[in-house]
Amino acid sequence: MIYYVVMPIFSLLLLIFQVSFLDLMFFGKIGIEISLIVVIYAGFHLSIARGGSLAFVMGFIFDCITGSITGFHTFFYVLVFLAARLTSRRVYSEGTFFIVLFALAACLAQGVFLSLIYSFIYNVENFMKIMWIFIIQSIIAGFLSPAVFLLLDKMESVFYVGEPQ
Repeated sequence: MIYYVVMPIFSLLLLIFQVSFLDLMFFGKIGIEISLIVVIYAGFHLSIARGGSLAFVMGFIFDCITGSITGFHTFFYVLVFLAARLTSRRVYSEGTFFIVLFALAACLAQGVFLSLIYSFIYNVENFMKIMWIFIIQSIIAGFLSPAVFLLLDKMESVFYVGEPQ
């Protein structure tokens, strides 16, 4: 039960770190999607209730912080969680190559959807320039994902977020 009380606080802190500190570190040019990697980790390792609530809360807070298209990140994070959950049942999801590939594909899919929405709704004309930024962001997120998974594994063993026996 304490998981559902602490999870929004840690989600908010992670998203503030992601939006503010990492944005300052890269001068606002490229954002690193640590929250998306956490949602993928939840799809691979947590139960449907805990991981789904984490994905929903993380997407909702990210929508509130960034002010982008209303509900996009909430919908997309839950969708990525469900895809990771379904994939983890059929594939060995602990391999480093698979983690990198899945994170890269999820981040690239998010970039494609955001680019398409921006080009249709806001009439943004530099579609390929925007996609190039999302491709670089996806590559960085893909290669960063095993380190984030390792860190989350260590945190899970310390805090024991597993199911009660």
